[in-house]
Amino acid sequence: MISFPPCIVYQPRNPKASAYYKCVENHFDNLERAWDDMYASRYGFWRTYVITVIYKYLDCGDLHMGFARIRCDGEPGPTDSDPGNVLMGLGVMMPCA
Repeated sequence: MISFPPCIVYQPRNPKASAYYKCVENHFDNLERAWDDMYASRYGFWRTYVITVIYKYLDCGDLHMGFARIRCDGEPGPTDSDPGNVLMGLGVMMPCA
């Protein structure tokens, strides 16, 4: 009798379920409002690029914000079997892992 290895089922990630995501989503506005009074004397002024970085982090993994499709034309090479290697080979940087 032929035996087959167990199937590997794709498990989509859910970044919104992580404790870190929930913490950022629930408390970032409070941090921004309290920064000048509580942290500016120790850590310096509020840097506006932090807002951009946080919102990009919160958007990461949300398909409504867009996604990339990659297709390889040609013969499969040693890196083509792993999508992560294909992405690295194309110089695509992923904003979150």
